[in-house]
Amino acid sequence: MNMRCRRLASLPPAILIAVFGFSARAQPLVRETPTTLVLPTPGSGTPGGGSGGGSGGGAGGVGTVLPATLAQTGAFTDLIRLTPARGLVPYEPNAVLWSDHAKKTRWFALAAASSTMGFQRDARWTIPVGATWVKHFDLELRRGDPTSVRRIETRFLVRLPGDAEGRVTGYTYRWNDEQTDATLVPMGGATQVFQVTENGVTRPQTWTFPGRLDCQTCHNSVGGPILSFNTRQLNRPWRDGVTNQIVALAQAGYLDVPTVPEPGTLPALVTAADAALPLEQRVRSYLDVNCSQCHRPGIAAAGALEFLLDTGAFDARASTPLSLAGIVDGRLSFPAGDSAQRVVAPGAVARSQLLARIATRGPNRMPPLATNERDLASEALITEWIAALARPLPASRLLNLSARGTAGGSGNPLISGFVIAPGSSRTVLLRAVGPALTRFGVTGASSAPGLTLFDSSARVLGANTRWNSAVNAADIRATATRTGAFALAENSADSALLLTLPPGAYTAHAAAADNSTAIALVEIYDADSAAAAGRSFVNASVRAVVGPGAAVVIPGLVIGPGAAKSMLVRAVGPGLASFGVSGQLLAAPTVALFSGAEVFLSNARWNSAANAAEIRSAAQQVGAFALAEGGADSALLASLSPGAYTLQVNGASGATGQVLVEIFEVP
Repeated sequence: MNMRCRRLASLPPAILIAVFGFSARAQPLVRETPTTLVLPTPGSGTPGGGSGGGSGGGAGGVGTVLPATLAQTGAFTDLIRLTPARGLVPYEPNAVLWSDHAKKTRWFALAAASSTMGFQRDARWTIPVGATWVKHFDLELRRGDPTSVRRIETRFLVRLPGDAEGRVTGYTYRWNDEQTDATLVPMGGATQVFQVTENGVTRPQTWTFPGRLDCQTCHNSVGGPILSFNTRQLNRPWRDGVTNQIVALAQAGYLDVPTVPEPGTLPALVTAADAALPLEQRVRSYLDVNCSQCHRPGIAAAGALEFLLDTGAFDARASTPLSLAGIVDGRLSFPAGDSAQRVVAPGAVARSQLLARIATRGPNRMPPLATNERDLASEALITEWIAALARPLPASRLLNLSARGTAGGSGNPLISGFVIAPGSSRTVLLRAVGPALTRFGVTGASSAPGLTLFDSSARVLGANTRWNSAVNAADIRATATRTGAFALAENSADSALLLTLPPGAYTAHAAAADNSTAIALVEIYDADSAAAAGRSFVNASVRAVVGPGAAVVIPGLVIGPGAAKSMLVRAVGPGLASFGVSGQLLAAPTVALFSGAEVFLSNARWNSAANAAEIRSAAQQVGAFALAEGGADSALLASLSPGAYTLQVNGASGATGQVLVEIFEVP
């Protein structure tokens, strides 16, 4: 086969379709166990001391024996066509790491027929021993010309036995000039210069082959050993264009669950190049895949990077609410002479170090490893975003408030209060949910929670048991769908009300019809259209008994599209004594703010908060009663980006008692 034929045979499927208009129909995913794949042999000797092939360090231990050539790995049955061996499964992530213009193709394999990966909605997936990932790099020597592609390297990541932290061993192979095979790169890495033609100009491009320890920098125990194997990256169509990729993996038996939630309810990154998508979503996806390996909480590498000048301790993960990420107006840990510099300064490119570090070359470049070429498209994207941040956003509004807690009979209900802002009346959907909670894995849910709504004069405005029995049940069903509320089963014992309410204070009681004590969820939705003007809810509260185990109070809130909203949250136990509340009070309540499954803020004793003065001032501004100085009540004050949040309140050391949780919008 001549060189041109070899290069054409090496083209990725997407390029062959674009050039020649043909493709192979993707087959349904069927699990296979690799039979030819050669895994590294763990060792503990000195580098270079292995026999047969190369050796190196990493998670597998110093002296790990590695196949000397790509052919010896058994990963491909035909190196000319790059045909993967049995058991190697192709996959694609949503967002890709910048790799100096290279085109990448990816596969994975699970060595044991019984092994599975642990699916997680938000957290990283668990990886079994013997799991292998292969990533192949092609480079167009004439930019934009797929027929000029040259194979550069093929990398491996393997989880070997004997590592409790689940780390991986990484190694790579450099392709020869004949494009027939690739040889193991030395432990310390290597470089090679290629002549590339771009816009009619030929110039040298230096390619960096990472060393074994370089792999550990990004593929670490905190960020995860396999960066592209998580729900946000894999939630996309499978190769057949019909099945979701995660669904295909579950159906084929690669995951520890046979089914996964509806893909539309799962988070997903996006490609930064898709101009049809929201600008912020594209930027956050770019930062997640290119920066979050190190720029995230709890990682030593990020702490080390903060000692470089002009660096900020920000959180680049897309799952982190932007207002809590330390990116926009985020201060630098060690500014180099200019106190006005920020991680990103809205409207000020010259004061935004995130862009400066991406756009530079040399030792201060970010990402710091295995890249020498500027990513001009991403630089332009971030520049556009910085300019957009200076433009004011419309005010957001609270769309949903909720509280999950213990509900007893009519004498001991779950009590949830809310205040509608001054202005026009609001259409409000209220629900008391018990039986429907079992679909979400909640045990001990109320079998028949009744719902009663009172105004500020304790006058009953509405009551319901069994939502389907309401005169306006059809409107309740339609409103739930429109507001994004999960569906209640027809004829279920969950309850609901749909009312138009004037501005003012209201209280909803959820009580068990049979006087039993169980878990219930009270939900309050702003059911007006997105175009409705003005603020909606400005305050919500829930009073309940908190105890050990599942007896916690879990309020929630959803902030709609628009600007970030300043929110004050308080968990009051001892402070209730001055209002004559009888019974045992929660002596030392703690409050934590969650986005997804992760805690981002927490407090015990409001006076201990770094922003205690601002908490005190905000409470005065919204008209909340004062908390005792030095008292054991807790509070949080934060600017929250649009999105869904939950709060969890419990007592120190599993203590039991009554607690009042308050949520205020701070104008």
